[in-house]
Amino acid sequence: MKPFACAARSALAAFALVCASPLACAADRSAAMAILVTPLGAATGALTWMALEWVKFGKPSVLGIVTGMVAGLGTITPASAG
Repeated sequence: MKPFACAARSALAAFALVCASPLACAADRSAAMAILVTPLGAATGALTWMALEWVKFGKPSVLGIVTGMVAGLGTITPASAG
């Protein structure tokens, strides 16, 4: 499977998890914050992993960027849903 397809599915699954939580049904500030921080967590994870690979190996890889994105999603999703 291509890395970007896997990343897109992971991002979609994270949005589904956040949006399906009871928090998102309220449509208040907490729900808005959860929906806002999901892509920010993914982007932060991807950029951080890319920077670390760049420093360590001299060039970033697509697999590393996708790994960082999934790690960011996995870290921020439970925190934003509760």
